[in-house]
Amino acid sequence: MTSKKDPRPQYVECDDPLEAHIPERRLLVAVIQRAIIDYSVPIYDRPHLRYWASAWLFSDSKEIMSLYWICSYLSEDPEGFQEAIRKSAQERPVKKNSVLIRVER
Repeated sequence: MTSKKDPRPQYVECDDPLEAHIPERRLLVAVIQRAIIDYSVPIYDRPHLRYWASAWLFSDSKEIMSLYWICSYLSEDPEGFQEAIRKSAQERPVKKNSVLIRVER
C-alpha cells in the first residue's frame, strides 16, 4: 500500500491540522489578510481602500463577517488582533499620497 501525499496546501496556521483545511476557515483568513494589506499598504490611485480597511478592521461590530465575528469563528482575540495591527502601523507609518515602487535587484 502506497501512501499518497496530501495535496492540500500546508501553510494555514491552526492548532488542529484537520481544521486548518476547512475551506471556510481559509476564506476567513484570506479576508483578514486582504484587509491588513489594504490597511498597511495603500495604493496611490485607490486611497479609499485604506479607509474601508481601517473602518472594517477597527469596527466594534459583531455582525456576520465583521472582524469580531471572524475572530470568534477562528478562536482568536479581536482586541489583541486590533492592537497588534495598530502597533505595526505605528512602527511603519505610511505618508499621505505615498507611492510604492518595486525595485528590481
